[in-house]
Amino acid sequence: MESEALPVEEPPKEVEQVEQVEVVEVEPVMVEPIEADIELTNEVAKLATRVQNIEEGIDRMKSDVADVKQKIENLGMNIISITKNFEMYSRIAEWIGSWKCTRCKFYEGGVCKAWKLAEPVAEEIKKRIGEDVVVFT
Repeated sequence: MESEALPVEEPPKEVEQVEQVEVVEVEPVMVEPIEADIELTNEVAKLATRVQNIEEGIDRMKSDVADVKQKIENLGMNIISITKNFEMYSRIAEWIGSWKCTRCKFYEGGVCKAWKLAEPVAEEIKKRIGEDVVVFT
């Protein structure tokens, strides 16, 4: 038995017809912008300038905030130092008060002759509080 080849039908081909168009060279023509375009361009330029000014202001503010933060931190350190000094003065005054007894044999003219600070401590107190606070004997 011989096999016969069946005919294969090909789908119909669609043929596109392309119109031929004549190419004509055109000279470029300057088109005048309409006033609305000019206004929009001007508005965009103004907005861009404003945005740039705002960004520059923000950068300056960031710098100023950093400076203020640093100054506040420095003030905080100064306050801590001053507080420690006042605590020291308070303790010294308490010690002196407990030593300063008018009936003591070492008491003379408002000064306790038995109680004596080391020279560097006396100089530091003299420098910080005043010369009239420290009496050298």
